[in-house]
Amino acid sequence: MSTRTPALLIVLLLAACTPHDGPTTRGNPPAIVANPTPADPPPADHPTATASITIAVASVQLEQDCPDPPTPATAPEHETERSTTERQQRRNLGEEAKRSGDSRMACAQSSVQLSLANTGALPGTLRVLRVRLLDAAQKRELSPLRARTPTRWSERDGYLPWDEQVPANASLQVAYKLGDPDWAQVQRVLGASASIDNQPYIVELDVSVDEREQTVRSPEFVRRQLDMVET
Repeated sequence: MSTRTPALLIVLLLAACTPHDGPTTRGNPPAIVANPTPADPPPADHPTATASITIAVASVQLEQDCPDPPTPATAPEHETERSTTERQQRRNLGEEAKRSGDSRMACAQSSVQLSLANTGALPGTLRVLRVRLLDAAQKRELSPLRARTPTRWSERDGYLPWDEQVPANASLQVAYKLGDPDWAQVQRVLGASASIDNQPYIVELDVSVDEREQTVRSPEFVRRQLDMVET
């Protein structure tokens, strides 16, 4: 017998003992790899902070729509002194006319006054978008009104031009001139028997604070009876 025979037998025995099952047919299954945790989504943009402005209609005067004064042109420096003198002369003439009691030349401008209170730490911008005249009883829309020329009240100087900016932590008294309603339309809506001078009205305003709209209403009021002057 050859000396290679025992070695060959050992090789055959080792081959017979080697398992032939694949890794997935017997025993524990392969570990499942967990899905990776997705990254957190980027934080949503925070809404734009706005001012905290409370708006109330303080009063309404529904009288006349007076012509706006002409916008003064910028004068050269060498004309400043003369312009100042002319303005003083016009002011004196105006005061004399007021004292004379000649109401035939007077014009009482319609207006709406607003009380603004900004309780926030940010300034805000106010815009008057639409104005409507309503009857106080049934809240019917009678006619649109046009608001213009915003002003703010100053204890020292009276009403001054206003850029519709409301500072943070501030309260303002502001006003807008109002155009005339369509009185013929008002009469049609109220009826022929209604007295438009004694009718209780409400003014409704659509306003925006930093482009966020809201609607405010005035208290009831009656159109002012204009004094008639005999000529």
